[in-house]
Amino acid sequence: MWLLRIVFFILLTVLLVIVALDNDAPVDVHLLGWELLEVRLFLVIFGAAGAGFVLGLILMGVRELQWRLNVSKTKKENALLEREVQNLRAAPLDGLDDESDDASART
Repeated sequence: MWLLRIVFFILLTVLLVIVALDNDAPVDVHLLGWELLEVRLFLVIFGAAGAGFVLGLILMGVRELQWRLNVSKTKKENALLEREVQNLRAAPLDGLDDESDDASART
């Protein structure tokens, strides 16, 4: 498995180097009032990919936090219901025997 990872990262590195060498032209970037002049195109491409990756991680983290909070709430509710079931099982059944005696006496 470690060999597969190494091969994957080597291929990824070679691919990134090829993309960088093929997209070495200088470009001007205008973004939200900012101007970046003479920036290499591969830096713009990698920067946009990196920004998308970071945004995805943030959104995934928020969703993970929501999921964990929901699991915690469900565990608390489950513990409360388990205690309620235990209390109901331990409760005396007063009057149950009297009713069954009355029902058998009627027949």
